[in-house]
Amino acid sequence: MQMRLQDYVANLTESATATLFRNAYAIPPEKLTWTQCEQTRSALDQLQECSQTALVISKILRGESVEMSPRNFIKAKREREGWTTIEMCEKHAVTHTLELLESIRNFPESRLEERTIAPWGSEVTFGEILIAQYWNVVWHTGQIAYMQRIWGDKAMH
Repeated sequence: MQMRLQDYVANLTESATATLFRNAYAIPPEKLTWTQCEQTRSALDQLQECSQTALVISKILRGESVEMSPRNFIKAKREREGWTTIEMCEKHAVTHTLELLESIRNFPESRLEERTIAPWGSEVTFGEILIAQYWNVVWHTGQIAYMQRIWGDKAMH
């Protein structure tokens, strides 16, 4: 039997999230909030985002309204800024990712090509929304791995 796209994307998303936190736990504590310059983001900031966006994507897939107004963006950022450790981020990521995985697996195949406006303003298909968290987590894992390289950590985590 052939694997459904939804199951494949859920598996990728779960695996990528585990890899993100495997990298995170290799970060020296004093480097968690390090930034290369004023315009860059810390590993903690990226972990906070990835931990929160799983819930946003899940809501979209369930048909719930998600408004990314400046006011809501500031409110979401303030909420996640309270997650000041890798453990806190992981706790939220696990909860939100479990919700997301269920939303991905339950998303009807008949709606994958249906178009919608994503919270970031682009017109996309729901198939593209399905992989949004996977893409986001892989992107930020790469950024964190790059920072680890800068610090001299050459291990594959």
